[in-house]
Amino acid sequence: MGQRSGIVIVILLLSLAFASPAFDIADLSHLDSGRVYAPNALWMENPIELTFGHSREVTVADLKGPAEITMIHFAMPATLALGREAILRIFWDDEESPSVECPLVDFFCDPAGQYDQVNTCLVNKRRGFNCYFPMPFRKHAVVQPGV
Repeated sequence: MGQRSGIVIVILLLSLAFASPAFDIADLSHLDSGRVYAPNALWMENPIELTFGHSREVTVADLKGPAEITMIHFAMPATLALGREAILRIFWDDEESPSVECPLVDFFCDPAGQYDQVNTCLVNKRRGFNCYFPMPFRKHAVVQPGV
């Protein structure tokens, strides 16, 4: 628990394709160009860093729609032992309860928290977690990791 109660640095990278209709996962090989909003999209920019302790949630994204989250990236220090107590919550369209609520390591296909190599078209990780699930929403989206 020592490292788990320490600091987690979260860097969030969100790419939003505004006004894009939802698409089937089979259409990933036929993507069209569109408008994109990506805070901190370039490595040379100053990162968006958020720190949270053992009993705190942070809002890393509070987005207005209609839009679609197309990428989420969380970077953690290599020395951090991340367990199942770090929870990812995602709320859509002003819902009171989250539509996504699961351990962060489960969402990124690493239930043991060992930073095992995963490399798929929807999830990959190496010194961080990346997902490319298309997540459309109509009015509002909130992304909150917490412990």
